[in-house]
Amino acid sequence: MVSQGFAVVVNIHQQPSLPNLDFTTSIMFTLFRIHQSFRPPTTTQILGQSVKPLKFGILGAAAIAPNALLTPAKSHPEVEVYAVAARDVGRAQAFAKKHGIQKAYGSYQELLNDEEVDVIYNPVGLSTLNR
Repeated sequence: MVSQGFAVVVNIHQQPSLPNLDFTTSIMFTLFRIHQSFRPPTTTQILGQSVKPLKFGILGAAAIAPNALLTPAKSHPEVEVYAVAARDVGRAQAFAKKHGIQKAYGSYQELLNDEEVDVIYNPVGLSTLNR
């Protein structure tokens, strides 16, 4: 089988071969990741030792954050979404409560000053940050 652009060309005189292991592996990995997102592991171990997860902070309670960060983070035990900040503390608290996030801040600077946060995710557009 040879792929040429969007068309697939098959040699009908060729003997049948084993299934494409790359495709099978890809499907199995996808199913495993879907399963993991609904039943996330609780600890991460590297070389037999427990590893502290990276704590993410979300800079803005943007609508894109659940699909872009929160959902994928569920299947990665080495990641914890720890804090969220918004210009309005009420909005940050509502977002944190809805998504099970530990901390909520009423300013971006408070989140940036939190020493527990290892990684910052910025879903907010540049025009919003200039305000």
